[in-house]
Amino acid sequence: MPPRLFAAALAALALFCAAPADANAQASAANAPGARVTGAAGFPWGTTRAAIVEQRGAAVMEQPDAEGVSAMLYHDRVLGREVVTMYFVHPRMGLMRGGYMAPVNGAADCGIALRLLDNAVTRRYPELQAEERTVGRAAGDPCAAALAGRGGYAKAWTDPANGVRIMLTVLPGSEGPMLTYTTAEADAWERRKNDARF
Repeated sequence: MPPRLFAAALAALALFCAAPADANAQASAANAPGARVTGAAGFPWGTTRAAIVEQRGAAVMEQPDAEGVSAMLYHDRVLGREVVTMYFVHPRMGLMRGGYMAPVNGAADCGIALRLLDNAVTRRYPELQAEERTVGRAAGDPCAAALAGRGGYAKAWTDPANGVRIMLTVLPGSEGPMLTYTTAEADAWERRKNDARF
């Protein structure tokens, strides 16, 4: 899987980037009491890289990132579809972000994958409120717009107990919909990484 998948995952996160979390919000941790979203792609928040490799085996692709974060990819089958599973694991905080990318064959297939992923999240977390946005020129069919590189679509659910966000996106030029689960700690890491670039 090409490294641009990692760039697509990070671009998706920028669409719903929250204001910097205060120290109390970050200290509440992803596993706060009452939290509904307590992990991603089969692992609880904080799982170590070693524990993921022990259960899943070696990643199909692994890329180092800022602060020693390992970005890992695996091939999977979810909701009856072939997907790429992603894990972002910090050396001290463990798993802080994860999710799936569903490669598609055309706009119709993209629409099916987008609905499957949306329905799965809505059924699992019916109490979470969602926010939707379009990207670029996405009038009409966001999948057709994304595959043509003209626009796209994003939907985000937030767990109020721990600030974890679930983001469903199909972005301009993407290979298909992406479903990403991200913690407040991952957002803070992203901000530190971006600040270091300037």
